[in-house]
Amino acid sequence: MRSKWKSRVAAVLTVIMMFAIIPWAMPITYAADEELTNVMINGGFEDSEVNGRLPGWQPDEDTAAITVSESVYADGKRSLQVERLSPDAGSGAVSDAYAVQPFGNVIMTASVLSDEGQGGKADLRFYDADGKLVSMVSGLVDEPSGQWQSLRVAAAAPKNAAEVKVAFKFNGDQTGRYFVDSVTLQTHASSPYLTNLGPQSSSLTLMTAAFGKDKNGQDALFTVAQGDPAQFIVMDVASKEVKSTHPLVALDGSNVSAAWAIVTASDGKVYIGSTPNGTLFQYDPAEDTLRAIGKPVPTDTVIWTLVAGEDGKVYGGTGYSQSLFEYDPASDQTRIIKSFKTSSKESHIRSLAYDSDRQVIYVGGADVAKLYQYDLASGTSTALHPPEFNGMTSVYDLRYAGGKLFVRVDPGPVMCVYDPDTSSWIVNKNTAYNARGFSPISPDGKTVFYTYYETLPGGGQQWSLYSYDVNTGVYGSLGVDVKGAGVAFGYVQLDQAKYPGWTLVGLAGNSGRAFYYNLETGLIETPELPFPAQFVELFNIGKSTDGQILSSGFISGGEWEFTRRPVTRPSIILKSVKSKGSVH
Repeated sequence: MRSKWKSRVAAVLTVIMMFAIIPWAMPITYAADEELTNVMINGGFEDSEVNGRLPGWQPDEDTAAITVSESVYADGKRSLQVERLSPDAGSGAVSDAYAVQPFGNVIMTASVLSDEGQGGKADLRFYDADGKLVSMVSGLVDEPSGQWQSLRVAAAAPKNAAEVKVAFKFNGDQTGRYFVDSVTLQTHASSPYLTNLGPQSSSLTLMTAAFGKDKNGQDALFTVAQGDPAQFIVMDVASKEVKSTHPLVALDGSNVSAAWAIVTASDGKVYIGSTPNGTLFQYDPAEDTLRAIGKPVPTDTVIWTLVAGEDGKVYGGTGYSQSLFEYDPASDQTRIIKSFKTSSKESHIRSLAYDSDRQVIYVGGADVAKLYQYDLASGTSTALHPPEFNGMTSVYDLRYAGGKLFVRVDPGPVMCVYDPDTSSWIVNKNTAYNARGFSPISPDGKTVFYTYYETLPGGGQQWSLYSYDVNTGVYGSLGVDVKGAGVAFGYVQLDQAKYPGWTLVGLAGNSGRAFYYNLETGLIETPELPFPAQFVELFNIGKSTDGQILSSGFISGGEWEFTRRPVTRPSIILKSVKSKGSVH
């Protein structure tokens, strides 16, 4: 037995030695492993100020000045002091810009000493050739420990990046103090041994939109294209031109992938509720600027719905604590009003509507279909859901218009209408309905619009525009084909000969088609708007039976097929997989 065992060991060792001397079995040194050069200027903060400016650094955003400590340091005799003593105070410093190559490796290291509080962070901020922020990757400073610690943030530069800056500040409205020393920044092009094949999955998915005025006072459509990161888009309704785009990046540096909620407040500013980090954003049309306000509910990951109140206030509903929150622009603060969660089966506020006549908010719950009326003055809530909601899963959309509350309930979907004056349901489970919500009341105060995929007398089918008369209660089809389920509605005056007076404008489906329906002439047009498709993060990669590579993107990437050909560059062939019969 021993002789057989020894012979087997000898055979194994022989094979190992044979493989060890074969050249292709030796380790390969990639370009990415080569020594990187530190390009950071004044990373130790030892250089003195020149004309009031610290070489290599400048105050970040609303910070008044950079503070350098000469009593606390890891190396040399100075360090950067990052301090925020109150939530509304500025803090932090940002470095000069350094050139990067698309997909190149970028590594920042620093020594940090946390003194008090929490929420300190370091950013790698990537900008395109026009100086516009395109992505941000962050690392968090540990809580106070009394010792200097190493902090490292690494990233691959985005495909359209031209520069990178390093920033040190505090996250959101958190406060505290920490010190930074020995900052290095290393950049390198991507390895020549690795071929970047570019984005494999791109798509255009628009969940909803809002309408308002742009910085020139023109009618504008505001929407978000899902992606990595998602992009906030401003489009001129009349010219159908994209005026500006802004990446959605949360305060912690993470990318937003989608936005389920967009609303224009009474002061004209636009608010976006995002996922997967549950961040609220504010867009100021007058300045064409976007900023992250923060997470209204720290534990939640999604803002499902937003509704405008009075005095510029905005109310939102979240998952998974099923919380109602308020943002007040006067104080620039959010507050949690109430959680409507009554059992472990309930996790989401899916819809909201504001009733200016009664100063109440209607709250639609999901997982279990429930409807509440919340009184802003007294803080009391009243259940409104009728027995017919039993067994339903979601009050998916709400709209208060013309003195009536319009309700979408799932599954179905079905349409219900509630009359607050009589506390009665005047329409219950109308099945001739399929839309993301309902339009606002028409400018003449008479009509609310929605859509339905109806069967025509000849047997054909189309996405028809429907109307509801708030005075008579009569509702039905207008026979107008809008080419898709309505997911956003607004009214504009285009001042064009073929569009006299008011025109109802909306998004038809989630792929960028719009409809323009003139309320005077009945003219309908359904153009494909030139929204830019967005890169979608790859979710799965696999091999097909014929040797090709399949990849799929999330949230709304199609399924793609990749194949290599001998001479030309690899080609990408789209095999889109789309669901039918659902409106998100």
